[in-house]
Amino acid sequence: MSGTPLERAAPGWRGILGLAAMALIVGIGATAAGSACAQSAPKTSATPTSTPTMQELALAYVDVVNKSNSPHEVGGISVPPVAESLAVANAQCLSGSATTCRNASVRLRNSAHAYLADLAKLTVPSCLGAVDKELRAALVMIEDGAGKTITGIDANDANQRAEGARLLTDAPPHLANANAAIARKACGL
Repeated sequence: MSGTPLERAAPGWRGILGLAAMALIVGIGATAAGSACAQSAPKTSATPTSTPTMQELALAYVDVVNKSNSPHEVGGISVPPVAESLAVANAQCLSGSATTCRNASVRLRNSAHAYLADLAKLTVPSCLGAVDKELRAALVMIEDGAGKTITGIDANDANQRAEGARLLTDAPPHLANANAAIARKACGL
């Protein structure tokens, strides 16, 4: 393949927008499915010493996914959904402005980091283990890809930017797969 690493990475940046849109649409489906599950779930009164049921763990997990697929606040700072941040970063990085690309990449990295931090607080039910693994892998790729993009811009390193673009291109299908799996099967909810 000819051209500089940055030129070779450009098609990857273009592909992110389409994949991010797909992840956003699937994320909305997961939100709708999670809301329907939450509405139909029977209310149980758990005592503080009781062990959460698989259903309670699954509902908590779906709640975090729904929250992270919607704009929310963390520490008083507005955090957009990861898929939305990914689409914005793609558009900004394709604009040719290093400053706007860097700023969008920082927001994207922060969104992915906040999502990972929310997931880290959960006990993942075994029925969502594979979904959780794929979702976390996607979020780590997004966080790392945005970080490499930022490093590449700061150091004027086309190889870092290209690696960031590659990771950000690889992540959306995993994010979409995880969100689709949650929409299809939330532990029998």
